[in-house]
Amino acid sequence: MSSFLPGRLPSLAEFDAGVQWLTKRKKPLRRGRSLAHGKRYTVEQSDFIIYARHEMKWSWNKVRDAFAMTFRQERTVPCLQGCYYRTNMHIPMWDAEGFLLFGERDATKPLQFNLKGAQAPPDDDVGLARRHPERAALYSWVDPSVQSQARAWAMKRQEQLRERGQRREDA
Repeated sequence: MSSFLPGRLPSLAEFDAGVQWLTKRKKPLRRGRSLAHGKRYTVEQSDFIIYARHEMKWSWNKVRDAFAMTFRQERTVPCLQGCYYRTNMHIPMWDAEGFLLFGERDATKPLQFNLKGAQAPPDDDVGLARRHPERAALYSWVDPSVQSQARAWAMKRQEQLRERGQRREDA
């Protein structure tokens, strides 16, 4: 996948691939109904939308354009927003140190909150690196500084989950 980062022009190969993709289209690009109507978003695509809105703070039009460049799929702004708001209904909860919060001692899944709801994390950072650091650390389109922070949070959480698993086995 090609990446689309602010302040960085695409490489010549990425630019050529984008031009080829556009020229192979039989119809001109439309801004009306989505060409991918009804097609489900992958986890990576959903993560890209969260990253673009929270870490990059892009406008919806810029998210739409970057999404098309990165995934070679055109989606309308309302479609991207729908994916974004559905994803925001199930955000894992964490404490001030970044550790996941669990309701019960032996629970295997963390508590979740809805971004629109009254519950909110200790800080206002609800981007991809905090929600799913293990995934943010792997994507090529995530800024290296965000990736390094995501790796640190992912290691904390992996250790936490490993300890929880051992506790359940010992019980």
